[in-house]
Amino acid sequence: MLEAKRLIKRLKPFLFLIIPFMLITIGFHLKKINGPFFFRSVDPEYIFLFSGISLAHLRIDLFIDQPGTPLQLLIAVTAKVLHLFRPGNTLLEDAMQNPELYLQVTHIVIILIVSLLTFTAGHIIYRKTGILSAGIFLQFSPFIAQPVFTILERIMPEPLFIPLILLLISYLIMDINDKLPQNRILRHKSIIYGVICGLCLSLKFTFIPFIILPLFLISKMKEKVKYILSLFVSFYLFTFPLFIKTKTFYNWIKSLFIHSGKYGSGRSNFIDLQYFMDNLKEMSHLIQYFFITIFLCILVIMICRIPAMNKKINNKKYLNVLTGVTLVMILSILLIAKHYASHYLIPVLMLTLFAYYLIVQIAKMVFSIHGKVTETLCYLFIIILFSLSPVSFQQYREHNHIRQQVCAEKSEIVRFLDHNNINSPMIISSDGWNVKKELGLWFGKVMTPKNQFFTPVLNRLYPDFYFYKESWKNFLDWNNTQLDLKSILEKHEQINIIISKNDEKIRSELIRIFESREDYKLNLLYYNENLHVYIYNYHKIQV
Repeated sequence: MLEAKRLIKRLKPFLFLIIPFMLITIGFHLKKINGPFFFRSVDPEYIFLFSGISLAHLRIDLFIDQPGTPLQLLIAVTAKVLHLFRPGNTLLEDAMQNPELYLQVTHIVIILIVSLLTFTAGHIIYRKTGILSAGIFLQFSPFIAQPVFTILERIMPEPLFIPLILLLISYLIMDINDKLPQNRILRHKSIIYGVICGLCLSLKFTFIPFIILPLFLISKMKEKVKYILSLFVSFYLFTFPLFIKTKTFYNWIKSLFIHSGKYGSGRSNFIDLQYFMDNLKEMSHLIQYFFITIFLCILVIMICRIPAMNKKINNKKYLNVLTGVTLVMILSILLIAKHYASHYLIPVLMLTLFAYYLIVQIAKMVFSIHGKVTETLCYLFIIILFSLSPVSFQQYREHNHIRQQVCAEKSEIVRFLDHNNINSPMIISSDGWNVKKELGLWFGKVMTPKNQFFTPVLNRLYPDFYFYKESWKNFLDWNNTQLDLKSILEKHEQINIIISKNDEKIRSELIRIFESREDYKLNLLYYNENLHVYIYNYHKIQV
């Protein structure tokens, strides 16, 4: 009997491998059914690739809009290590010739980091609470909705929020239970909170509301000041490219706050009320469960303020943190509604199960519930509810069918291009994805400061590629030179054209530019109605 108990105790940590294994499986499966990254999106994958390669060459004039520096650093280290096993060409040449390889290896590294840290967070929670189900329950946080765990298909800051927020939650739980590590460094919770939050903030500014959360557990003013200082110091250390672009960064942040449109665009009216309300309405429809969670949190907080109930809560830290989590949720929704995109919700959605964990702990104190069985059953019930939710695994299966169908159609276009030897000279006009990696390379280069560093290699590897910029009504080459159609035709009597535009008006405007030349003929070679992809051959009419 004693040996059996010891065996069970030794096996318990392996249970925390279940969720990480699910994350690894889903991450690799998504990559397989999506195809190359330029099939899915070149924004921001190719932007971060270029910044990562720049950083690998010790260039720190990088893309900083998110800021996303930790991801850029991860790509730089991954690229340097990968290139050690690929002798011959320089790192720059190899990365520009094989961008998908470098992105794919980075994707693998991200999935492994997410899985490893998710395991660590779950195991920490178990060790500090003594409740196995609590650790597994909080590990399940990414699976509350399909948009959260499927973010693993992307190379962007959001996937890294999954493990980092779980580690923040595990540290909060240790703090609540007065079980912080006694290590010389880790016991200084104000500094640890500052470092964790500074790191998360350096990934993306959607984390801003989270910085108030540690303040609900830091009581002394001196410690609060220490937390704020460590937050700012760590943020600037993690975003070291800001050292040379502080003014540009400040103007970017200022534009985000004072303009109502996305990415600092639109009118200088701070907020477009109609757009704001429409975004709130869309979010309430897509993540209805999250708004219900906020309502339940507020209800629990109000009930616990009743003196008779409040007396039963012997650890007020649970209530304090629940108040902080609720406030973070509300502020995050309001912030995201100003400039909405579904992936902006990833960090705050990761707090959902933590909110329920806090509610369960408070309920145990209020109703004097002892033992682990009831708590475990509560966690199991909540997990089942979210697993059966239409926006979780069910939506994942439905979207996978769409992913596979879209990838198959794009692959068919690639086969058509290869079979008919349709290559440069080529003009590409596309919305954010394409069937040619050259669009991703061009977009990544354009979005990278001082990008002439890449120009000689790109000109050599991909000669005679041009890209149409509809806002400028001009074509561009690898040198960032703005060209009109006439200057391109002076070099080429025949050009292949790929247009991938959902906006028919933009496509029509571009077609009119080509048809304006009476000495050239535009032949449609291929058309995909579902993807709005047109492939043309544009050649000079022989007299």
